[in-house]
Amino acid sequence: MLADGDLTLCLPPCTPTFFSDAHKTWSTIDLVFATPRLVDTVTKCIATGGYGSDHRCIDTTINLTLAKVDVPPRFRWRDVDWDEFSKAADEACSAENIAERVQDINNTDELDSVVSDLLNGYVKATEDTVPVADKTPFSKRWFTAELKQQLRDLNKVKNRAARKNATQAERDAVKRARNAYHNALQQQKSKHWREWLEDATERTVWQAHKYASHESSETTASRVPDLQTPEGPARTNEEKCGAFRKQFFPDPPPADLSDIDDAEYPAAKPTPPVTEGEVKAVIDKLPPYRAPGGSRVPNIALQKTSKILVPLLTRIANACLRLSHHPALWKIFIT
Repeated sequence: MLADGDLTLCLPPCTPTFFSDAHKTWSTIDLVFATPRLVDTVTKCIATGGYGSDHRCIDTTINLTLAKVDVPPRFRWRDVDWDEFSKAADEACSAENIAERVQDINNTDELDSVVSDLLNGYVKATEDTVPVADKTPFSKRWFTAELKQQLRDLNKVKNRAARKNATQAERDAVKRARNAYHNALQQQKSKHWREWLEDATERTVWQAHKYASHESSETTASRVPDLQTPEGPARTNEEKCGAFRKQFFPDPPPADLSDIDDAEYPAAKPTPPVTEGEVKAVIDKLPPYRAPGGSRVPNIALQKTSKILVPLLTRIANACLRLSHHPALWKIFIT
């Protein structure tokens, strides 16, 4: 069994673990083994005095410390000053001469480059102008700056009413302020989740189902723990996705292309150019607070800056059709 499981002895050899009262002798009959994956994490394995038993207590320490994964900042897109954001995005695009470069895209390298600079410009505008949510386990997605200010006002009224010389009017004001705050809180909560469900995809609906159907202590059921791979532990989302893809979707065998040269295709039909109206219509239909791309810039940012973005995207789209090339950064989706 030890050989089949490739088990390794963790307790030092010949360590006495059992005292025989009849023979007044020590024996080594309690052993601790570990598998190859676990043996390197055992930092201590010794026999201590025990707790009054004839068997000594074996103290084993295993280092299972998990590496912390840096969580990207969560931006408060519902509290953005859109005039300031539009100005920052325009300045970032102007700094890279995006408007001039999209007029004359001659090859795929130029196309990929201008798309990359455009996305980076929006990322920079995001980092410069969009407020960042505080990292706290008590944060709520539906809690807004208006509710925070209303809570402060309620606390001020409560403090005035708590004084010894408070008047009846001040005590009555507490009740009105408390009712107003709780009504606003319930309305905002309902509004937030109603909008969330309207924009929800199949994946997010099932994610919500997991949270709703599990006990509060079981919310980790929808989390993927660190995965062990031949290259080492996979901790980030990208590493875990790569591990799953490699395991469940291995590379297919090479395709047989021998019949391509002899194939006959009909004449290509002319493709009309994409218009700004078509691009604007597509942007307007997008769910506002979804961020499909790797830049994590949500669609609301595209909608609020459509005057800047639509002419640029129209020329980029026509360049894609003309060059038969889809920019690499636009092939990355997170939703």
